[in-house]
Amino acid sequence: APIYFASQNFDIQAVEQNFDFTGFDVEHKRNNLQKEVTRLKVNLNGDYQAKNVATVLQTINVLKSLPFFVKYTEGGIWENAIQKGFEHLKTLTNFIGRWQIINENPTVLCDSAHNEGGLSLAMKQLKSLTFNHLHIVLGMVKDKDISKMLSLMPNDATYYFCKANIPRGMDSEVLKELASAFGLIGKAYPSVKHALSAAKRRAKTNELIYVGGSTFVVAEVI
Repeated sequence: APIYFASQNFDIQAVEQNFDFTGFDVEHKRNNLQKEVTRLKVNLNGDYQAKNVATVLQTINVLKSLPFFVKYTEGGIWENAIQKGFEHLKTLTNFIGRWQIINENPTVLCDSAHNEGGLSLAMKQLKSLTFNHLHIVLGMVKDKDISKMLSLMPNDATYYFCKANIPRGMDSEVLKELASAFGLIGKAYPSVKHALSAAKRRAKTNELIYVGGSTFVVAEVI
């Protein structure tokens, strides 16, 4: 089967963003002589989404080159459909739990990053936001090495360690003890609900609460 590298055909840069959208400048490198730059409004957050957007656009290009696909879609995928798809992505796909705002005043942001790669991107994205202080509601699973993930967490935040309501959930006291070795200081709570409630009581309106560490933790707040 042929292999396609999206990065060879698309150069995508994030140019603007808020909690609802990220604006990307998309350069489609059709050949060495012709370059086309368009602005794409994507209903997701994070500079790292540029790689996902490029992958989608490359996939669409491949589909457009397949005669059977064009035949059975009455002409293929139109440009306005692509724009609409990205702009209303969360609604169209029921995309939840990834960099999702679930409360304001104070802002509560939940994110389902649950491994070293995903959490690295999430922590980098957090640094681009403006807030006075960061509160982190954190829970993880007990059947994997979490040391690398803990090493990525900021040590100037206030932590609320919790256990998701599943057998795999790591005991919050154990998590607190492991986190302390990385300079992450906070209190342990018996559940995600208790931890988030405590964070909301303590956080001021100009501060940010991040909920994550595990998909199971995020599932309990959304």
